[in-house]
Amino acid sequence: MKKLLLDYRKGNARLIVESQDDLWSLSQIISPGDKLGSMTARKVKIGEAEDRQKTVKKPAFIKVLVEKTEFSPPTLKILGTIEEAPEDIPHGQYHSLILEQGSEIFIEKEWLSYQKHRLEDSLESKTPPVIIVVFDREEAYFAIMKKYGYEVLTNIKGKVRKKGHEEGTYTDFYSEIVLHIKEYDSRFNPSFIVVGSPAFWKDELMKAIGEGPLKRKIVPATCSSVDITGINEILKRDEVRKALASERITKEMRCVEELMSEISKNGKAAYGLKDVEEASISGAVETLLIADGFIRQQRQDNNFAAVESIMKRSESQNSKIAIISSEHDGGKKLEGIGGIAAILRYRMK
Repeated sequence: MKKLLLDYRKGNARLIVESQDDLWSLSQIISPGDKLGSMTARKVKIGEAEDRQKTVKKPAFIKVLVEKTEFSPPTLKILGTIEEAPEDIPHGQYHSLILEQGSEIFIEKEWLSYQKHRLEDSLESKTPPVIIVVFDREEAYFAIMKKYGYEVLTNIKGKVRKKGHEEGTYTDFYSEIVLHIKEYDSRFNPSFIVVGSPAFWKDELMKAIGEGPLKRKIVPATCSSVDITGINEILKRDEVRKALASERITKEMRCVEELMSEISKNGKAAYGLKDVEEASISGAVETLLIADGFIRQQRQDNNFAAVESIMKRSESQNSKIAIISSEHDGGKKLEGIGGIAAILRYRMK
């Protein structure tokens, strides 16, 4: 995200969206009741005779009073009523602003501390992405990490091996995996390339990669399966967490794992809206975890006031607030126990 203007005291921000990850961050920052303006294309009919009129799109600046946000990569849809627009557009009318990479936006809002932190995180210099490869001797998955989860880039399979030719076929498949790794390294320039496999297959791949700059980016890991489950498994590995400490998804999954550990031993944890609200009233919340999908659903159901109250109360008690993406395994686990939970300062009865 690029900052053109930022004044928290007045509540104003003028920003340029630079990536899909920025859109996801904005979906967590923008709330109902905020005002958001952007250039949009409006349809205008030209010509006086109805049968000769043609419709063209003309740019116009429109500001809306936000009612709902809808993140659907590669866009973020902002629905609200028009507050500011050209004279020929009625104020109070519903309008949708579609934000995408390159959009310039103007925001007016009351900034909560967690929203400031979210924005500041997006404004920091961009760290290179991370490529994940899970494979064995027959199949390989390639994925790229994003703030809202990860995206599978491709899945390849090796040729069926013939008896007596196993070694050569394995070597050929490793070479194919290396070619894909080199292609994605060239395209995305990742900070790390995590390669994970069951058993010893990653050692064979490392031999195929050889010495050089590419090998220095490799983070080896172990997984038990070669599929989406294997990718989720790799993200939890200690060696990978250390290498990817700057990546939000890893932090989020670690936070959820800590929560689940406390729940499993009936320890310092609360989950579900009612229990978390009671914990926040008692001042017991150390870290508040909320799935972004849960937030969106509560907004759509007009039930966000209760959630916002918990968040504001937690902020006033110096609790940490972790917004967890529903796109990865950790977020799905959190949604499975109600979408909102807390790691507590002390165990409650």
